[in-house]
Amino acid sequence: MRGRGRVGAAFTVTVAALAAGTGCGIRPTGVVGAGTGPQAAGAAVSITVYLVQGDRAWPRVRPGLPGHPDLGMKQLSIDVPVQERRDGFRTLIGRQLSTSVTGDVAQVWETDGAGPGRRTRWTRLAMAQVVCTANAVPGVKEVRPQIPEWGGPFRLNCADFTDLTS
Repeated sequence: MRGRGRVGAAFTVTVAALAAGTGCGIRPTGVVGAGTGPQAAGAAVSITVYLVQGDRAWPRVRPGLPGHPDLGMKQLSIDVPVQERRDGFRTLIGRQLSTSVTGDVAQVWETDGAGPGRRTRWTRLAMAQVVCTANAVPGVKEVRPQIPEWGGPFRLNCADFTDLTS
């Protein structure tokens, strides 16, 4: 009888579990919609990067990222895309730059820690490239480079380089 008692007990437990599961209020439903998928918030504005072609700095418009209006400054120190390179565009900026915008003033400084022994004098055309790119950030009217080799302090804007820009 002992063997039958275990089988009977197991059967009773199984039946009780099935009965409990069917009576817990979970009923099958049809397909329920979850609404629309996620959508990105914020508007991506175009950015302007000044690249050098020949002996002039030319504005090049590129797509931006929401919340990063100064993205053009970071793009000055990276390789120019292949198509622009084929068209003769290049950057004279080999160092990473950062920008801080307060009101209508942009401050620009080096962030790669090149050190005094590795610096070379930037040409006026390179200065135009940096200042005009910073000045192209929406709302920026004045650029203050914090770059020791330039001397300074300077308060510049792209209009100071009309002889080098197009």
